[in-house]
Amino acid sequence: MGQFVTAPKALQEEEECGQVCLSCYQDHLFEHGQQPSDFNEGRIRGGSFFDFEDLKAAGYVIDLQNVRISSTSAAEEFNLLAKSRIAQGYCVITNFSSLSILGDEGYVSLYTKPPASLEALGVDPIEEVNEAGKRTTLCELDGSASQQKRVKV
Repeated sequence: MGQFVTAPKALQEEEECGQVCLSCYQDHLFEHGQQPSDFNEGRIRGGSFFDFEDLKAAGYVIDLQNVRISSTSAAEEFNLLAKSRIAQGYCVITNFSSLSILGDEGYVSLYTKPPASLEALGVDPIEEVNEAGKRTTLCELDGSASQQKRVKV
């Protein structure tokens, strides 16, 4: 028997019982990303354990990788970044490496998929070009926005 999860509101309207199989939930996330409401609390909500190749096949790229969530403030910073990406038109997915059942401690990554309009143009506003002309992208957040580390893409 398959695993079932409480469905996001958009799926609940399609499913009478308010539950949906894990595979259907993940397919929904691949297509639509997570809801902004998943990022409103000081903990990690929504998302799932995904295989990188599945995320890549769905058009997602790593925005923030293996972030250690060990406090409410770290979760809030992660959520703030996710909400800002959603506001920019991106679909976002939280991928768990490990996470407590309460969503308040563990390691997670943020994957983003650009809006179709930007994807068609090959534009990715998340990327930055530093003074040496090398492209970098946000990859790690260690609990303080002032301590973000960037790596070469």
